Amino acid sequence: MFVDPVPDPWCAFLESHWREFLAEMQALPASQWIEWAPPVHNYAQGASIVPLVMKYVPPWLHTDFGAHRRQCPAIARVATELPGVYTVCLSRMAPGARVAAHRDHEEPGFLRIHLGLEVDPEARFRCEREWRSWEAGRCFAFLAQHEHEVVHAGTRPRVALLVDVDAQSLQRHGRVRAAR
Repeated sequence: MFVDPVPDPWCAFLESHWREFLAEMQALPASQWIEWAPPVHNYAQGASIVPLVMKYVPPWLHTDFGAHRRQCPAIARVATELPGVYTVCLSRMAPGARVAAHRDHEEPGFLRIHLGLEVDPEARFRCEREWRSWEAGRCFAFLAQHEHEVVHAGTRPRVALLVDVDAQSLQRHGRVRAAR
């Protein structure tokens, strides 16, 4: 289920720094992008990530988180300057990419925020029955325990900053409303 509006302080901070995040992402060497999930999992095809902070690290992911944070210091600040953030990750999808429908269960009630950095209107995201596209410099948020997927039918890569916020921080900073 999508959450509208995306709550502050997260949305305001992310959207106000998006050009700085975009510049850091564009400066990343190709070698820092990691395939998201090995093909054997048949989970994400054509997707790659640069994880800076992850509370739940998949067993197949072997990377130097510190190197990613040093390469992207402004993006890394998201985890230290915003309350309750426990995942900060860049996500890139090539044209034709797909992330299979799934639900995330690692932390009940957490909110996942996507900030569009490089977008293509044909890269689309579904949560439950509603589809959305990313907008450059804009956030959308959803409760990731609900079924979601990504289909990229466009011609340009789509890059988003993914941020997970714990449920307790959301409760302390105001209520979260489902999109209508």
